[in-house]
Amino acid sequence: MYIDRIFTVKGFGCVVTGSVLGGSVSVGNDVFLLPGDKQKLRVRSIERHRNAVNYVERGDRAAINLIGLKNEDFERGMLISDKQLETTEMVDAYVTMFENVPALNVWSNVNFISGTFECQARMHLLNKDNLMPASNGIVQLHLNKPAILLNKDKFIIRNSSAEITLGGGYIIDASPLHHRKRTPQLIDYLTNMSVGILSENSTNENILMLLSREFKPFTIDEIAEKLNLKKDDLKAEISQSKSNFIVYDNNNSEILVSEKCEVSYTNKILKNLQEYHDQNQLMAEGLELNEIIGKLGLSKIKCGKQYLELLLNKMKDDNLLEKINNSWIIKGHKPQMDTKTETEINWLETQILSYSDGKPILSEIEEKATQQKIGKSKLKSYLSFLANHGKIRFIESDFIHTKILDEYRIALLKAVNSKQEGITIAEYKEIVAGTKRFRALIGEIFENEKFIQYIHGDDVETRIVITQKGKEFINGIIS
Repeated sequence: MYIDRIFTVKGFGCVVTGSVLGGSVSVGNDVFLLPGDKQKLRVRSIERHRNAVNYVERGDRAAINLIGLKNEDFERGMLISDKQLETTEMVDAYVTMFENVPALNVWSNVNFISGTFECQARMHLLNKDNLMPASNGIVQLHLNKPAILLNKDKFIIRNSSAEITLGGGYIIDASPLHHRKRTPQLIDYLTNMSVGILSENSTNENILMLLSREFKPFTIDEIAEKLNLKKDDLKAEISQSKSNFIVYDNNNSEILVSEKCEVSYTNKILKNLQEYHDQNQLMAEGLELNEIIGKLGLSKIKCGKQYLELLLNKMKDDNLLEKINNSWIIKGHKPQMDTKTETEINWLETQILSYSDGKPILSEIEEKATQQKIGKSKLKSYLSFLANHGKIRFIESDFIHTKILDEYRIALLKAVNSKQEGITIAEYKEIVAGTKRFRALIGEIFENEKFIQYIHGDDVETRIVITQKGKEFINGIIS
C-alpha cells in the first residue's frame, strides 16, 4: 500500500492512509516500511471508511495505525508491505505517448511517477530512435533513486520540469540487466513480454522472464520471493503452465529452469565429458558430480547440486550419458589403446616392478618418463589405468605393484598364522624387506584390508597378529 498521508493521533501514534494495491492485512500483522531496512511495524488497528475493521484487502481505502512508526521515518513515495521487497533503480517498461506532446529521442530526461513515488529518470528507447506523439515503445528507465516497483505496475511520465504529462505505461521487468546494445533479439524478447505480462498467463511470463534473465536454476521458494507471490499460488500456476521452462520435482521443493538454459547446461556437460574422454582415452570412468559442478559454475547456486543430479539422471534416461561407479561418461564411451600407448604402459609397469623391495619413487619415475617423452599428465593417466586394472595399489600418494603386494601378503599371513601370539616387529622385518617406509606402507595396506592387527601396549612389545579374515584368506590359499 502506497502511503498518501501520515498523521499522529494522540494516545495512538502514527496513522497512515492509502489504497491497498494487493493482498490483505489484518490487525496484529507485521509490516515493513519500504524502501528501507527498518524494523517491523505492528498493525494496532485498521479503519475503512471511518469504520473499525479487522482487515482490509486489495481495492480498499484504509487508515492503519502502526506501532513503531515515527513521522521522521517517512518520506513521500514510501509504502508498507507484509514482506521485504528489493529496491530497483532501473526498469524495462512499455510506454504510450499522449497526443500533442513533444517527441522523445533515444535518450530523454523525464519525471517518473508511480503511486506516490516520484523521481527524475533517464529514458532509453530500445525499439525505435524516436517516440512520437500517440505512439508507443519499449524503454529502459534509469531512476535517480531507489524505488519499490513490481512487474505490471503502472506509471506516468512527465517532462523533466514536471509541467507536461507526456504519457504512461507499465513495468515489464522491475530488475533487468543494463541494455547497452539494442539487439533484435532483445527487442523481440521485450516486445513479447510486454504483451504477455498483461495476459491471464502473466505469472508464467514473469517466471520465464526471471529464468531467462538470470539464466540459472531456481527453487520455487526463490521465485516466489522474487516475484512477491505466495508459494502455493505459484505452484498452482506452474501446474497448469505450458511455458518455455522446465519444472523438476525435488522432494516437494520444485526446481525451475528455462529450456534454453537447460540446453546450454546439457551441451556444456557433453562438451566437458568429450574433452575428458579425449584426454584420458584409457579411462573407462569419466567426471564425478563435484567435478562437473565446478566446470558448469553451479557450485555457487543454491540449488546447483540438486539440479545437476536431476539433469544428469535425465540425460541418462535420454540415452546421452551412462554412470560408471561414481562418474559420468558419454553413452557408449569405451577406453582405447594404440600400440604406442600399450608399449609405454608396459614400460611403466616394468619400472614399478624394478623397485622390488622398495617403495616406488614417483619423482624418479617421472624423470625417466621424460626421457621416454612421456609427460606428467600422460604418466598420471597411465598410473590410473594400472590402478583401475588391478596392477598397482594406491595408499594416498604412494603406490606399489600388486604382484609384490600379493607375495608379501601370503608370506606374512603364513608367518603370523603359525604363531598364536603373533610376531614381533623384528620378525616382521625379516619377512618384509626394504626400507622402513616401505615396510610401513605394506603393513598399512594389510591392516586396512583387515588381514592383520597391530597390538600395542606399555609393558609389552608391539606385535602383529592375524585376524579372522586373514585366517580365512590364508587357509583358502593353503588348501
